[in-house]
Amino acid sequence: MRAKSLSISAVILVLAISVIDLSAVSREKYLELARAGYQQSLQKCPEAVENWLKAYKPDLIWGYSPPSHPVVLAGLAAFFMKALIIFFTFLSGDL
Repeated sequence: MRAKSLSISAVILVLAISVIDLSAVSREKYLELARAGYQQSLQKCPEAVENWLKAYKPDLIWGYSPPSHPVVLAGLAAFFMKALIIFFTFLSGDL
């Protein structure tokens, strides 16, 4: 049931994002939200994986549903690393 509610939440989030005018969000606010999401995922990731390992029950048809925190954490870390590379490339004058 939990996986179904998460997938429904994901669909609602995608629909909400497609309706919202993202140009109305300032760059600073966007980065603030991304940093907050990264920090939250960083804190919750070990616990989420541990809880998933304790409750691991594979399904013969659907396999298993891993926690999303590691994926969110990796995506946000990649975003920030790319931003840092662009920033330092700009500072060095190579951009």
